Amino acid sequence: MAIPGVFAPVTFEDKVLVDGGVLNNVPADVVRQTGLADRVIAVDVGADAATKKRYDTIFGVLDETLSAMMRSGTRRALESADIVLTPGLEGIGGAEFSQSEELIRRGYAEAEARASELLPYAISPDAYRAWSAARQARRPTDHVVPVTLAVEAWTRARAAGSPHG
Repeated sequence: MAIPGVFAPVTFEDKVLVDGGVLNNVPADVVRQTGLADRVIAVDVGADAATKKRYDTIFGVLDETLSAMMRSGTRRALESADIVLTPGLEGIGGAEFSQSEELIRRGYAEAEARASELLPYAISPDAYRAWSAARQARRPTDHVVPVTLAVEAWTRARAAGSPHG
């Protein structure tokens, strides 16, 4: 997660890269366009965030601006899904990683509530194991090993023009 305004964009091969979620947070349309999926089931975890408006600080305004941009792209992308699951996530912010168990519980609750729609897509445990093994076999075996790590900090001294900041 490379939140614009928190993390600087990265330049790579003459391209400026930011978090892909800015334009397409739930890429159901991309999955559909690959032609590899018979059915697309999407999980929209940003729906609740769209109802909370916070304009009392510059960070609230920035957050709402990014949320509006993301929701617009998400709505278009979700049109490509056969089923959209929207677990109730009210009361849990997007950066509250300590709430992962509660998030998982709510996701399961949404799936249970929509079981009648999901059950037609269920496969046997043996079919799942075969699919999983075939998927694992397609994964690249080469691992990327970083050879350089650069850490830069923006300090007040540096912002003031000091070469030692």
